[in-house]
Amino acid sequence: MAVSFGISAQRILTLDECRALALENNVAIRNAGLMSKASHETRKEAFTKYFPNISLGSVAFTTNHGLLQHNFKGEIPVPPIPGITDGGVLDFDQDFTLLKKGISVGASLVQPVFMGGEIVNANKLTEIGEAVAELQSRQSADQVRRTVEQYYWQLAMLKAKQQTVLTVINLLDTLQYQVEVSVRAGVVLPNDLLEVKLRHNEVVTDSIKLANGINVLSSLLAQYVGLGVEPVDIAERITPENKIALDPGIYINPNEALSSTVDYQLLSQGVRAAEIAKRMTLGANLPKVAIGAGFSESNLAKQWHNNGTLFATVIIPVSEWWGGSHAIKRSKLNLQVARNNLSDASELLMVKMNNGWNNVRTSFRQIEVAEQSIEQASENLRLNELYYKAGTITVTDLLKSQTLYRSAHDQYIEAVGNYQVEITKYMIDTGR
Repeated sequence: MAVSFGISAQRILTLDECRALALENNVAIRNAGLMSKASHETRKEAFTKYFPNISLGSVAFTTNHGLLQHNFKGEIPVPPIPGITDGGVLDFDQDFTLLKKGISVGASLVQPVFMGGEIVNANKLTEIGEAVAELQSRQSADQVRRTVEQYYWQLAMLKAKQQTVLTVINLLDTLQYQVEVSVRAGVVLPNDLLEVKLRHNEVVTDSIKLANGINVLSSLLAQYVGLGVEPVDIAERITPENKIALDPGIYINPNEALSSTVDYQLLSQGVRAAEIAKRMTLGANLPKVAIGAGFSESNLAKQWHNNGTLFATVIIPVSEWWGGSHAIKRSKLNLQVARNNLSDASELLMVKMNNGWNNVRTSFRQIEVAEQSIEQASENLRLNELYYKAGTITVTDLLKSQTLYRSAHDQYIEAVGNYQVEITKYMIDTGR
């Protein structure tokens, strides 16, 4: 009796649908998109540093004593006035106080003119940050694509292996019936029937394990693409009848593909960042120039007065020069390190691309070998079935031929699944 397991009314997904759903619903992709938006806002924030710095302020105060205090004490000679006074000296002792309370409001505007390249380079750094965030988002998408395709083809392999097992179970059902008839007729020993039943139970156990694996992996695939945890089915079927052909058009020269890869572009952005960091270090040792204007309205002596001011500032960081030369040398060394890393990583990336193409060709060759094995194993099984019916071989020999038949199909299934996964890896590694 054939044994089958499954869940009815499952949603059937194609590989393209799985990719699209995963890219739309995956948490890593959503977070990468948010980080990209955040870096975009950072760049717009940095751009505002080109604008004037405007500030408003107000001060109100009251004191128990005036801010300005003075005691006037002394003597003033008084000349004689005929008929009135003989003159003399007038003594005085008087305290004077001012600014006991008041209020002042004002506004100022400062426009940077030259800040040693600080604002320009800071804006360039935020542009690099935005580019890096977009590349990291693409990197996350590549990882999601790699993972979802791996789940998809693993599920396809399990389902194909289960189908092979069901075929073998049907063969064993037929064989068991034939052996039972032969045992009743006294043609074969009961041990032959026991051997068939044991093999039948073994294969049914394998079918149960495969069904459980399919259920778990289909739930995992559903969760990964954002459809909850209910198992889904897939449209792809791996069978020897569906011939696989190697498309030589997917090959690309590593030198041509290098600049398209995410890893290379991230390292290139690192070199750009190191170049700008060197300029900023140099700019920190240059003078800073700004111009500005201010206006204030104050009431300090029970009268309102206003003042307007124009000013210019020049800041020369003299003390920074003491360590500035060393900082500049350090930034140059950091830039050289970034360039060395880019050169070394570029070579490794090209090696990885060549290895990826070799893996694609190797896995395709394994498919061709597995196809030949299936043909040989199928023919061997057909002949052994005839030989067994003719009584020229034992049931053990026939069971071995069934095992070879199943093994050949499993090898083919694994070869096809690995081939599809290797193609995906190669396309991603070459920036596609």
